[in-house]
Amino acid sequence: MALASIGKHLGDKLAYYKNWKFNFQKTRVIGSLRHIDEALDRYTKAPFLEHINRWTLLYHDPDPENHHLTVPYSLYYEEAYFLNYVVDHWKFDTSKLSKYELKDYNLAVEKLKQWKAVRDFSDEIREFMKEMRFIIAMRRNSHTVEQNKALGYPEFEKEVFEKYKKLEQELNSYPEWKAKVMPELENQLRVLYDQGGFSKLGDENPFKELNIQKFFK
Repeated sequence: MALASIGKHLGDKLAYYKNWKFNFQKTRVIGSLRHIDEALDRYTKAPFLEHINRWTLLYHDPDPENHHLTVPYSLYYEEAYFLNYVVDHWKFDTSKLSKYELKDYNLAVEKLKQWKAVRDFSDEIREFMKEMRFIIAMRRNSHTVEQNKALGYPEFEKEVFEKYKKLEQELNSYPEWKAKVMPELENQLRVLYDQGGFSKLGDENPFKELNIQKFFK
């Protein structure tokens, strides 16, 4: 009897390890439901326009009474990033899941995709900020009209403004981010406007649709 019990136990263990990849993906993805809502909320409220110290922002919060101590968060940035890779690239047979496991698994995948969409959007904003600053730096180092035209003037600025309008619409889905991002974007547009001398271009001004005066308040 004891040998039969041991044999069954070893058989179960062997079956688990034989299907370790399936079990790993099932438990990790479904397990993310415990923390993904908090992680998503935490991400959308992050001051992403600043250099992010991921250790303090995404891993720990300072203990208000003991500043040298920290309170760990369970779902790390890398965890959500990794799980998105897993659900996109690993083969997974959902027919092996029970009805309730399948429901939880699909919900977890949906929330992980939401997290990835937020991450991708924040990366898009960061890249746009870098692009604007790069163009501003070029204009500051160009001293003639010929130099500016050789460096894509005013075509680059037209592209910037089109991206700005697109981001302004997309940010409507993230009101907290919009309140933080738009003033910074508009400040960069004002600087770009100053560097390019666009007020002299008339109809060719790529910013003619923009109420530039509000940036000087």
